[in-house]
Amino acid sequence: MPRQDIYKDAKGFDKHPENINRTGQNRKSFSSFNLRCKERGIEQVTKKVFFETISYLMNLTNEEMKDTLIDKDNPQWLRWLIQDLGDKTLRSKIMADYRDWTFGKAEQKSEIALGGEKLNIIISRADGNKGE
Repeated sequence: MPRQDIYKDAKGFDKHPENINRTGQNRKSFSSFNLRCKERGIEQVTKKVFFETISYLMNLTNEEMKDTLIDKDNPQWLRWLIQDLGDKTLRSKIMADYRDWTFGKAEQKSEIALGGEKLNIIISRADGNKGE
């Protein structure tokens, strides 16, 4: 059985109360993660680069996608995306989402009549693009 009086040998907080961390362990933040990535030379992905990558993925053959998936030097996020594209249950949803994001969602027009007056509603993307 372990010693029950081990605290008596401690040379800690009763003699050095300034060492007490009263708020607990500090949380890791996104900024500290970002700093570590910058120190390691990892670049931030821009919207343009991401857009280009998705456009290239749309033109890859099955063999080229498998080669890209196997290559451990590719970013893990890209490898997960390619892996998910290989899943039949996820593929159509992913393709539709990226197609809509890349080329814009088709404009949807709805007409609603309120007491004889027409009310035209046009639904467009959040960025203001109407899918042109």
